[in-house]
Amino acid sequence: MKIAWRGAPGILVALLPLLVICSLLAPLTAAAPDVAEGQKAWEYLATQGDTCGSISTTTTSLSVPLQVDVHVSTENVTVLMNGVQVYHVAGGARQGKSHFQPHSGVHLLVTGPRGVMMQQRFLTYQPAEHVDLAAALAAIQPHRVVVLAAVPEFSLFLGQAGAKALDSLGFRWCSRMAWGEPWVGVAVTGRGMVAEAAATLQVGLTSPKSLRLSTVTQLESRGSECSWYRESGREVHAAFCRQYEGYGDLCACRRPFTPHVRHQQARMRMKEEIPVVVVTANKPRHLYR
Repeated sequence: MKIAWRGAPGILVALLPLLVICSLLAPLTAAAPDVAEGQKAWEYLATQGDTCGSISTTTTSLSVPLQVDVHVSTENVTVLMNGVQVYHVAGGARQGKSHFQPHSGVHLLVTGPRGVMMQQRFLTYQPAEHVDLAAALAAIQPHRVVVLAAVPEFSLFLGQAGAKALDSLGFRWCSRMAWGEPWVGVAVTGRGMVAEAAATLQVGLTSPKSLRLSTVTQLESRGSECSWYRESGREVHAAFCRQYEGYGDLCACRRPFTPHVRHQQARMRMKEEIPVVVVTANKPRHLYR
């Protein structure tokens, strides 16, 4: 389902009645920035996920509404959930010899019943960064609300792995965006896209300066609970996985990685002792020894 608007001076763009059938569950708007009188506007697109009708027929645990507001501009990236700001990265002018804005790339936010569980930015204007984006999306547990905001310069090195990972969430436009076009998407892992919006370039106009997306989804009240969470001796491990996202098989429901796994590996005779320090910060795939 897709609607295209051509912005009019001084008027916020809102969804047409075509989306009314889903408005009670997931109302959606994509807003254009104010433009001077007589100035042309860009084309703004917004789409509603096909899952909006089926969510209402799922289990009663999907009972917590979540309002998501995302704003992408040349000045910042901001995400609000239920009216509370949960993410903000400042942008502004390019610094020094850099050809990119300070907030360029794809911003990823993952939330669960306890709040924001993961936030990370992927510099997809650099080679191979899209591989990390794909790995991060693949590591997210089911039933999480995923928010993605792409600053216009994000598409330079958004390669096949990153594009396929975004398509797997049900997004239709991200992999097709050109340089200078902002994009925003909201999805629920294991269910699909909730909404996405984009601002496309028009001939003779500079890049769009701003894009807003406002939608409502439903957050599973208990989230994804693995059976081993209730096992004796795994309380600390389970508490970590309830609070944080993006750690892959460490928090997997099937065969999670535990210290016991290490002892199942073949032992090696060590002729010397080598001290090792591992630092992961917020990118667990990057290990420094």
